Amino acid sequence: SALKKARQRFEQEARALAKLGSHSQIPQLLDYFELDGEFYLAQEFIRGRTLAQDVNKFGVWKESAVKEFLKEFLPLLQYVHDQ
Repeated sequence: SALKKARQRFEQEARALAKLGSHSQIPQLLDYFELDGEFYLAQEFIRGRTLAQDVNKFGVWKESAVKEFLKEFLPLLQYVHDQ
């Protein structure tokens, strides 16, 4: 029963990711599958650093950098919310 529910939630999540992946700023979902009771998502690889890596390497962002990041990020967040 628990595995069946997990499988349904996983497939629902994978379908949502596939739909979101049509946006240029979201990694495309290439495939999803279950193997031996484990669930896997295969997504497009995006080269780059995480936000944590950026802060560790360059230090805390200045307010102007945060504002610039949010200008780029908030439209993407709105897109996800609309979906």
